[in-house]
Amino acid sequence: MNTVAVSIPPHLLEELYCLPNQAGVCSLINQTCLGEAFPNEPSKFILLKTTDAYCYLAGELDDGELMSLLQYFKTFPKILLVCDERHHTRLLSHGMKPIPRIQLFYKNPSINITMPPGLTFHKIIDADFGRQCPWFEVVGSHELFFQHRFGIAVCEEEVVLSAAYAACVGNNHCEIAIATHPKHQNKGTATLVVKAVIQECLERGWVPEWSCDYNNAASLRVALKTGFTLQRYYSFLTLEEK
Repeated sequence: MNTVAVSIPPHLLEELYCLPNQAGVCSLINQTCLGEAFPNEPSKFILLKTTDAYCYLAGELDDGELMSLLQYFKTFPKILLVCDERHHTRLLSHGMKPIPRIQLFYKNPSINITMPPGLTFHKIIDADFGRQCPWFEVVGSHELFFQHRFGIAVCEEEVVLSAAYAACVGNNHCEIAIATHPKHQNKGTATLVVKAVIQECLERGWVPEWSCDYNNAASLRVALKTGFTLQRYYSFLTLEEK
């Protein structure tokens, strides 16, 4: 899969820029991550899809185009669709189901970090170190990751306790994601490393974003503890599991 290289009509771009997960949408538009577009020559509608499950829909579909889109979805093991709510009724009637989500932004101009004794931050600057982080193999192209994004780990000596990263970046928005080794959960390392990533985002002039399923209490707790505030509620639409 390559970066999205299609020309997107202005009216479709305008709608894409209003969807949730702007970092994800714009990373596809700005070609800072791998993805594809459906159809190949958009006019009435466009779907942008990442290498994993995330999809963003804009425009209007007639019944035939809707059925073609649903058939396209079925060629993938999983779909997580973001679109305007005007499409939800038709999509739900064709077997898709909603997953309630919450999106938060970090809106403060700075952040305070107190580093506990014995811990250090390490920027993830190469694939060898990146492979110590459980999320590294899901970032897509390692070349694009190091060119456009970054990751930071909090370590005790040489052991990675927790690591957070710029999951997607576009239009000066950055979606933050994190993974903590099970042995080191509930010890404050997640909050610590997320603060380090927020600081890096602010230094780059990026708006830090955070999103999670509405019932993911652990993820929401980390976001609130690090200073994120509610931006909006929305839903993924996904195909019913067979």
